Amino acid sequence: MPHLNFARQPDGWMLSVMIGVNGQRLAALAASGQPMPRPHLVRAVIDTGSDVTAIDPAVLSRLGLPSFQQHSTQTIAGQIPVDLYRVSLSIPPVGQQLTNPMLVQDQLIVMGLPTMLPGIDVLLGLDVTDQALLLLDGPRGEGTIAD
Repeated sequence: MPHLNFARQPDGWMLSVMIGVNGQRLAALAASGQPMPRPHLVRAVIDTGSDVTAIDPAVLSRLGLPSFQQHSTQTIAGQIPVDLYRVSLSIPPVGQQLTNPMLVQDQLIVMGLPTMLPGIDVLLGLDVTDQALLLLDGPRGEGTIAD
């Protein structure tokens, strides 16, 4: 079972993820001969308090991803509107070829981050972590995610 070990950082349980165009849109772009945007390697924090993964709108914009629906989300400050997007998300193994991602979700629905978070591009929600084995060892400051 492939797995990724990572250490707790001062700003949380951080790891790198690749965000790209979802598989269906990628196939449509290829079929029409249009250029296919390359996925972006970005910084993510595991957020076990979020049901849905949230991504910085600047990352989504760089990929040319349009919002397909507006929805609302519950925050500590109350309900706020958010845009929903279809993306692919991959967690690559550290120190290995990015062409062999460990965990891939090519049809993930995410929301645009409603607030900018310095140094964080993605809040990795339960929609992703529930698809894997996630171990967080607080006293040691070590984490493992495995598919």
